[in-house]
Amino acid sequence: MVIAYSKCSNFSSARQVFDEIPHKSVFSYTVLIVGATENGFHRDGFGYFVEMLRCDVSPDEYALSAAAQACVGVDDVSLFEMVHAQVLLRGFSSHTFVDTSLLSVYAKLGRIRDSCKVFNSMESRNEVSWNAMISGFVSNGFYSEAYVSFLRMMEEGIRPNVPCFISVSKAIGKLGDVEKGRYVSSVALEMGMQSNVHVGTALIDMFARSGCVAEARSVFESSFSGCGVSLPWNAMLSGYTMAGEGGEAMLMFLRMCQNDVKRDVYT
Repeated sequence: MVIAYSKCSNFSSARQVFDEIPHKSVFSYTVLIVGATENGFHRDGFGYFVEMLRCDVSPDEYALSAAAQACVGVDDVSLFEMVHAQVLLRGFSSHTFVDTSLLSVYAKLGRIRDSCKVFNSMESRNEVSWNAMISGFVSNGFYSEAYVSFLRMMEEGIRPNVPCFISVSKAIGKLGDVEKGRYVSSVALEMGMQSNVHVGTALIDMFARSGCVAEARSVFESSFSGCGVSLPWNAMLSGYTMAGEGGEAMLMFLRMCQNDVKRDVYT
């Protein structure tokens, strides 16, 4: 019921139901913290974490992760450092799921060096932790580091997934490095992911931002010329517009209309 009310954006009722639970477990507290955060009550979410500790309910990896996410909305590094201290005190510092949450939140709070420290100290890293690190580099403007991390990830035998390709493509678009873009595109093609609408759109945007609209068009024609989803079409329209090729942009728009592709506000 707490989850249901939270998902229905009725958090006051969720809290009332929670208060009626006779024996509150770590799971019920975690649900409350997540519900508060999802409804925008970030400081309250952190407060419920403190309340849980005061009630001698020991947090598990999910409760610690939920508390960490609440700190992002509060935008308070000092509160998050308290959560990190709890992670260390309670022996979760070698837990991949918790460490990934920590490095992700440090990056979101602009503390990329601390994010790197957590990442480099991890005993094992999976695709989620690599994605979090690459995304963190991109969101903080460290585009070259994001690309290097992408290479390191593959060297460790971790297969890039959709979010990873989207992040590294954005980084390369910011760098404007066509050669790096060609390599990432070849990896996506080799793995059969270039035809994924989100990956393909990211690659089109990457090439367009790198000043190579012809290669962006090549990706589009090879995978999305018959696509009924607006994302890759919009990316091509934007690419032509950025390149100053208004005529090509209008031709693409007309073709989009002829193919009955649904237009949206971005189109």
